[in-house]
Amino acid sequence: MNFALRTMPPHRFLLLWKAAAILFGALAIAAAGPTDADIRINEFVATNIRSLHDEDGDTPDWIELHNAGTAAVDLRGYALTDNPAKPRKWKFPPTNLPPDGYLVVFASGKDRRTPGAALHASFRLAGTGDYLGLTGPSGRTLSEFRPLFPRQLPDVGFGSIPNLPGRTGYLPRPTPGKPNSAERAQAGELFGQARHSPPTPFATGPLTVSVKWRGTSGRPRLYWRLNHQPESILDLNDAGTEGDTTAQDGEWSIRIPLVGAKDGDMVRWRFTVENGTNAPSRWPLHPDPTHTTEYFGTVLNPGSVHSSIPVVHLFIDPARQNAADSEEGARACFFFNGEFHDNVLIKVRGNTTAGFAKKSHRVEFNHEHPFRPPGGGAPIRNTSFMAEWGDPSYLRQHLSFWMMSRAGVPAPFHDPVRLQLNGAFYQLALHSQVLGEELLERTGLDPAGALYKAVGYVLPGGEGSGGFEKKTRRKEPNDDYVAFAQALGDDRTAAQRAQALFDLTDIPGLINYLAVARIVQEDDDIWANMSFYHDNEGSHRWRPVAFDMNVSWGLSFGAGGIIANRDDFRSHPFWGAAEIGSNQGHNRLYDALIRTPQTREMLLRRMRTLLDQTWLPPGSSIANRPLERHIRDLTTQMAPDAALDRQRWGEPWTGRPGIPASQSFAAGVEDLIRQFIDLRRDHLYITHSATNTALAAGVGTHQRAGIPPAQPTDLRIEARLLSDPPAGGLGWVQVTNPHPFAVDVSGWTLGGPNAFTFAPGTVIPATNAVCIVESHRGWERRTSPPMPGSQSIVVGTWRSMPRAAGPVRVHALEAVTQP
Repeated sequence: MNFALRTMPPHRFLLLWKAAAILFGALAIAAAGPTDADIRINEFVATNIRSLHDEDGDTPDWIELHNAGTAAVDLRGYALTDNPAKPRKWKFPPTNLPPDGYLVVFASGKDRRTPGAALHASFRLAGTGDYLGLTGPSGRTLSEFRPLFPRQLPDVGFGSIPNLPGRTGYLPRPTPGKPNSAERAQAGELFGQARHSPPTPFATGPLTVSVKWRGTSGRPRLYWRLNHQPESILDLNDAGTEGDTTAQDGEWSIRIPLVGAKDGDMVRWRFTVENGTNAPSRWPLHPDPTHTTEYFGTVLNPGSVHSSIPVVHLFIDPARQNAADSEEGARACFFFNGEFHDNVLIKVRGNTTAGFAKKSHRVEFNHEHPFRPPGGGAPIRNTSFMAEWGDPSYLRQHLSFWMMSRAGVPAPFHDPVRLQLNGAFYQLALHSQVLGEELLERTGLDPAGALYKAVGYVLPGGEGSGGFEKKTRRKEPNDDYVAFAQALGDDRTAAQRAQALFDLTDIPGLINYLAVARIVQEDDDIWANMSFYHDNEGSHRWRPVAFDMNVSWGLSFGAGGIIANRDDFRSHPFWGAAEIGSNQGHNRLYDALIRTPQTREMLLRRMRTLLDQTWLPPGSSIANRPLERHIRDLTTQMAPDAALDRQRWGEPWTGRPGIPASQSFAAGVEDLIRQFIDLRRDHLYITHSATNTALAAGVGTHQRAGIPPAQPTDLRIEARLLSDPPAGGLGWVQVTNPHPFAVDVSGWTLGGPNAFTFAPGTVIPATNAVCIVESHRGWERRTSPPMPGSQSIVVGTWRSMPRAAGPVRVHALEAVTQP
């Protein structure tokens, strides 16, 4: 072999090497040196969702090695890398690999090299394409994918195709620790970038589709279809004709004849090459009929649909529409903002509303192609489109989440869109993010925490009417929630329940949520829809997350018309506490918060802040009110599509006495403003004002809540840095409010370049203090005052907290700054 390489003409050798690299997917098996055994990378998964779990329960990417030799090999001296410039990036510990044996190494970045335990490389793999190599003790590269392996799909392996020596490709059935499976194996890596032109085609054409093809046998063919018609077949060419721009450049093209097409139609296509092997090439790969993309596609002239709100195009086989309107669901196509999603799942969403003629739907996108929502943000796999047919204004749930987001409460987006179905108007819907890990991540909460949906009355068993469900960390028992609910139980004393608030909850987050919920008169949260999040990996504290607030803003089931100011029917600012009359019982968490003087005072102050920021007092200029201004702007945009929606679905169903079954969009919005917002503003600013002497103050149905006057400006509060002796121990900052009234410090800052910003909902009770700590866990382990059990109000952690110097225990800090 060495002699042949020396005597072969260099130019001929380079040509042969390049041809082999192209044909075999650039997987090179180097000649083994004296100390290198026949070890190779057999398979890997670079986008692992559920194909294999590690010892921590995580699903990192993984790499499988195979010992193709006849003797056991000690892998000490071998190395894996994702960087060709650093071939020895991650070295194996002493590890025996038997003959014809397989070994999995997780590409997790955890860097674990304990002999006999699970192995974790110090790097991760990029599913969009990456280098991957294995070197032997001699330093030779024994196995590599270069320059990059192709784009990978979730839970699809890539590696050696059985029965095709030297060929690599996609392995839809990964087999970690076992020989590779030939089932549905595809040499899809021979396909490259696919595209179509023009980017926005018209029904009058032309529409040219192209794909890169690196194979040397077979010819790419195009299978295409218009809407849900049967497939047609065309042969692509690389001859510079029929839409192909440059001959023999490796990009194959063809024009699709759009006979009979119209604007708004869908065109889909896929590429195949039958090359006489048991591993044909197909693009898109489509390894799983129900979870992966089957076709590329586009919509013809989507701009022909005119609307002031975003337009989403849905395509569902008419024969499957009933399935799409049920829990079974149906496969569909989805087009938005120039991006086509194929083979997504659409199914009905909702309980009561699922019985309406106009349905709400949930859409689940494939892992390989998530959805980029309007307004930006990270791509998501799950979303929904709410019909809001029970609300004549369409706006109540939107306004709830809009106000939650303005206040700084984790909440879904919930914005109007126009839905087209199979090229025709379908409905005016509200595009809403679903409750789950993606919502946590988008709103800044750790998705590794536990999220409980519809906790109802906050009882250990999850009793309520909303369908209690754990949405994250599902493999773990509900012990954390049970312990939390027990700590708030009716069998505990008032002092014990108050202590549970201080020790277990994120008080600013809780205050912030409840302030908005009571202002907008959320109807379902005390017994049904309140959802709670536990920060298991961080602060270990609990806080609400906004979800399902469609029964709000006065539109209550069972009410006589729109209700805004009936304290005996859900209008009281303390609704949810045991002392407030309710035919639905009471919420244990709300009851504890409202009956504890410090947190009740904090809640009332935060309510006044939010009212002054969004509603403004009675008598203020309507033109200056953010709430009414937002409603006016949004309804102007929605009006044309609302008219089409009424024509398509008829007048909205309300099922509520006093509300006409037939009501225009404009009338529904007018009733929302006149019968709820105007009356609610007076009810909160006047009836429940601390200055209203016509009602006695207290926590009762016929007592005033005591919402305070507007907070004065130019307030000063004191901040002191403290630390445990000796100096350098656990530090904390005590922020004291010297005033005889509660002060809302949401958004205020403390400190210099690495300032601490108080979270939304942070209120300091009158002549009281709050603590900012370095670590929640460290604070919980304190053995000297203040400590758990002392009812200290902890409002956050400050990683860049100044350190105390010398033996001094108290240090003055810069004054707290108002925004």
